[in-house]
Amino acid sequence: MTQKAAALIDARAGALAGEASNMAKFAAAEAAVHCVAAAIQTHGGNGVATE
Repeated sequence: MTQKAAALIDARAGALAGEASNMAKFAAAEAAVHCVAAAIQTHGGNGVATE
């Protein structure tokens, strides 16, 4: 996704480049949220929770 967005930016594709960039950013953020949730489950929230 990121490479496609970069190619569209290089090609000066305008709105298509912006849309592709936003989709890549959203996918990366969703992956990060999933990874953090899995890490908290694995490690039990040590150092994350302020209880």
